[in-house]
Amino acid sequence: MSTKMLPELKVVYEETVKPQFERENQRPPKDRYEIRRGMQQQQYYKWLSSFKRTIQEMMWESVATTVERQLPELIKQAKDRGLHIME
Repeated sequence: MSTKMLPELKVVYEETVKPQFERENQRPPKDRYEIRRGMQQQQYYKWLSSFKRTIQEMMWESVATTVERQLPELIKQAKDRGLHIME
């Protein structure tokens, strides 16, 4: 899904952020920091950033369930191998 959405960021940059920056500064952006400041003001960028964060949180939440279920066995295996475990 994000592979279809990420290319739209370039469109937002080319059609909105870059022209606005050039109007205000009489030059193109010199680095990614100047570009990022402009992009952070765009609704699409905000929405996509929120979407990516939510997806990342969901991924870690799904992994945590598996790890928590297996934790006693993982601790046992680590101790059997002589690893120090903080419980």
